[in-house]
Amino acid sequence: MHFQKVFTTIPVLLGLAAADCWSDSGVRADNTHVGLSNIDAIAAEMQGYFVDEQTKIGCIDDYASGNHFYITVKKSNGQGSIDASVISNGLKKEMGGCTRGGHSWDGDWEYNVDTLAGTCVDPNYINQHKGSIPNLPN
Repeated sequence: MHFQKVFTTIPVLLGLAAADCWSDSGVRADNTHVGLSNIDAIAAEMQGYFVDEQTKIGCIDDYASGNHFYITVKKSNGQGSIDASVISNGLKKEMGGCTRGGHSWDGDWEYNVDTLAGTCVDPNYINQHKGSIPNLPN
């Protein structure tokens, strides 16, 4: 009886373990080393104080593949501060462990890395930008 419960539970646990990575239908991050080598700089820009539900956004271009890494860190359940090293570790887990980026929570902090087609676009410069606007995640 216990043996049967183990086999019934394993598929459920495997589904939870894989839930952090985005599906196989998205853009693949073939040059993950490009993203990983720039995560510390992005984390340094994002570190510091967050108000409740604040999201900070970063982007890393991978010109060789024609794709980019769209990165967000969000604070929920109240305000708080976070160090660059903590952000860096959270984002590296998603970028290094998932071929198409991933998403996870660590307490009240949400980390997201999404690989998207095209190059990064500066939203403050969008009206003067001659290139196409990438499809950003909802």
